[in-house]
Amino acid sequence: GSRIIIRAIFDSWVEVRDGEGELLLSRVLREGDQYHVPDRLGLTLVTGNAGGLEFDVDGEKVPEIGPLGTVRRNVRLEPQALKDGTASTR
Repeated sequence: GSRIIIRAIFDSWVEVRDGEGELLLSRVLREGDQYHVPDRLGLTLVTGNAGGLEFDVDGEKVPEIGPLGTVRRNVRLEPQALKDGTASTR
């Protein structure tokens, strides 16, 4: 199962890598698309449109990682960090 779901509310390019730098996903999520994040440690996200994404952790919406059009790098895809709003260092 996946504890984290990324949902595109606007078209957003996303890239997900594991702790070793292996690419797991690199594509544009179109409005309405969802990505179920593998339940693994050390995953990070880069996006070209932070405000175009919503995150659910354990079925609950968590704080956004930035406004529309904002680039975010090294967003930690860790359930507690997303819940606390500390996943993105800006």
